[in-house]
Amino acid sequence: ASAQLKCWNIWVYLCFGLTTLLLFSSLFFIYKSHYPKTSSPNTSLIYFGTIATQKFDEFKKRTLDLKDEEYLDDLLCQVHVNSTILADKFSNFKIALILLACSIIPWLISIYLSHAYIK
Repeated sequence: ASAQLKCWNIWVYLCFGLTTLLLFSSLFFIYKSHYPKTSSPNTSLIYFGTIATQKFDEFKKRTLDLKDEEYLDDLLCQVHVNSTILADKFSNFKIALILLACSIIPWLISIYLSHAYIK
């Protein structure tokens, strides 16, 4: 098969390169959209990440001592953080799907060229 590489021209290399670039870019954005975002801007009593860093007795005491206004602030903060994370997730996933769709034509051409040059 390596002898056929001598027959390749710039268009074949560009087609394979474009296919590779689009597919790997799509995978990158899929990874980016699914990678967990686990930081919290506050020491929330709602978010599992900050709850898990506390001993149970400390968590229980802080929860029981929490005033309604503080709870509402914490809740609103977590809703905002989760909304931001979700917006980023869907934005990255949308980019991944667009890149994947754009890769279809060069991918099919690459498959055809692979078959043509391997004969």
